[in-house]
Amino acid sequence: MERALEKLKKVKNDLKTHYFERDDVIEGAFCALLTGSHLLLIGPPGTAKSQLANEICRKIKGARYFQWLLTKFTTPEELFGAVSLRGLENDEY
Repeated sequence: MERALEKLKKVKNDLKTHYFERDDVIEGAFCALLTGSHLLLIGPPGTAKSQLANEICRKIKGARYFQWLLTKFTTPEELFGAVSLRGLENDEY
């Protein structure tokens, strides 16, 4: 357990040296990672949101990365797939 914690600290510190003024985002990303939560980064273009998320994912063996550009025209079906009427009848959303 201690070895895994040391690896996480090293990855976090490496990221902080490469991404300036992004310490809060990196800390939040690791909080999400350790608690099994999702991470949503919102901000202006060019602030390394996608690059940072992708970099964190690349450092985790077996991790999967999902990225989607959200616009005001993005529909839930694009993100989650078509609605299942049978699932709705069974209270499965």
